[in-house]
Amino acid sequence: QKALDKDDFDESPGGSGQLDEESGKGESLIRFLLGDPRFRTPMLALWIADAGGSLHMPMVMFFFMSLGAHPLDMGIFGFIMRCGSMVFSPIYGRCVDRFGIRTPLLVCLSFCGAGCIVRGCAQEIWHLYAAQLLMGAGGGSSWSMVKGFISKHVDAPRRSWLLAGLKLQMTVLTLSKVLYPALNAGLAFSLSLETQLAKYRAVITTCTVFCWAG
Repeated sequence: QKALDKDDFDESPGGSGQLDEESGKGESLIRFLLGDPRFRTPMLALWIADAGGSLHMPMVMFFFMSLGAHPLDMGIFGFIMRCGSMVFSPIYGRCVDRFGIRTPLLVCLSFCGAGCIVRGCAQEIWHLYAAQLLMGAGGGSSWSMVKGFISKHVDAPRRSWLLAGLKLQMTVLTLSKVLYPALNAGLAFSLSLETQLAKYRAVITTCTVFCWAG
């Protein structure tokens, strides 16, 4: 709770402008999340999983199409993920209230990693549907679970600012997708991959490594 002392959120002295003020608040948020042992592990887990999960986003639709998926299928894939998040987020939240954050988060990221494996190994459309079900039970709920856990330890006046900061972090982590060309080239060279489909599978499967590392 000491990390939430008002001084950590005050404006920086000198009146250097709004940019410096917001930068100071961002630094305070990072110090708060990493400085408290209760929050350090779940936040690091999410940062690793999200950064890795975004790496394959530039090509995932092309992978779906290469297996014969149509636009309707892709819409249903997204619908499954959203429904999974709506169903499982309250369940995970209840588990966090009763048992703490670590076990529910471990289960959540395990489902997400398993879904990435199924997606990367998919041979038919129904395999992709199965992958979306697993990922809907996992990755779609991870951020809401951790945000809820951290929010209950923050007093109400600062809670909205904290949630806005976490949302910004989610957005920034998606920028890891710019590393896709380098990852694709590196895996193709190291694994001697020749076909584009094989390259897609290799990149998608790396998502499992990041989820389970987290």
